Amino acid sequence: GGWATYENTRSHKWVESINPAETFGDIMIDYAYVECSSASLQALAAFKKRYPNDDKVPLIDRSAKRGAQFLKSIQRADGSWYGSWAVCFTYGTWFGIKGLLACGSTFDTSPELRNAVSFLLSKQMANGGWGESYLSCQLKKYVQLTDGDASTACGDPVDHIVNTAWATLALCASGQAKRDPKPLHAAARALMRAQRANGDFPQQTIMGVFNNNCMITYANYRCIFPLWALGEYARAVHGVVSSPRVENVVSKRLGDTRGTERPPKTSRPDQETAYSSPSSIFVNQTKSFGKPPVVPVANDATAADPTPAAALKPVGSFGALSSAGDSSGLSSGNESPYTSDGGTQRRRPKKSNSQKAKTSSKKKGKK
Repeated sequence: GGWATYENTRSHKWVESINPAETFGDIMIDYAYVECSSASLQALAAFKKRYPNDDKVPLIDRSAKRGAQFLKSIQRADGSWYGSWAVCFTYGTWFGIKGLLACGSTFDTSPELRNAVSFLLSKQMANGGWGESYLSCQLKKYVQLTDGDASTACGDPVDHIVNTAWATLALCASGQAKRDPKPLHAAARALMRAQRANGDFPQQTIMGVFNNNCMITYANYRCIFPLWALGEYARAVHGVVSSPRVENVVSKRLGDTRGTERPPKTSRPDQETAYSSPSSIFVNQTKSFGKPPVVPVANDATAADPTPAAALKPVGSFGALSSAGDSSGLSSGNESPYTSDGGTQRRRPKKSNSQKAKTSSKKKGKK
């Protein structure tokens, strides 16, 4: 009833006894994992929701039933799941909860789901966060992260923003906000305290793993998952609210008080029509729905504004790439981010030596 990574399981566990690798564990055959199974069940549930009358719905229902049974069969007695692709029980339990929810389980009807939630809450630290050591992957039991020697887990307990984000995402999905939002409030505060002044999050200990013993760092985890978790926390606790658009925020800071409200969507679901600001910051054009909003360009009317336009552009942002050479410091959104001149000259990217050689040989062939 589960899903593996690359292929179905084609042999027996005993073949691991002839595993020639000293580092990699469980590599002789492929196994069904909670992560792969949960992701597949979520995808099938999304398809069924989008196409409820499709001929494949009966097959999806059958797969969901078998998938739920598989997830329950590999759940541990304490309510957790062992995560094989990140550290570790925090990660696996997030997938386990999401998988059961995709199969139709609820907190009220599923004891497995209640046990999983209880496990996560039991590991929450006093400061609101979660911290799990990579030793959990090797020892296959939950090991608290500490500030001491990582190989021995000695020292004082510390939290980790990525573990905290995974646990927060799992609890939000399970409906914790309706039952008792206090653990979520504490988790959100732990994440917000960790954020640095420039908006980044600190790079902490290693969080990725494969084949039990091979640890790997995914540097963007530190930003992706905390932001995701804070977004789901806001949705779960405060409801669905609309965030201010980039155009509105920047226009307000530039002194444009006439507003740039977003127009209603067109009848076509895959497109929306860009709109015109009264100050001619925007132009009428059709753009693909879902693309990042266009950042307005400062005009002459804002020259007397006490806030320099360049100060509104964060260092290392997309705007910094696409507005190189733009004295205003803000991107119009119409140029390519891959040209050093902001796209005004439409220069082609430089060719590599191999590309030059191919071009030269083609020209000689034509002669």
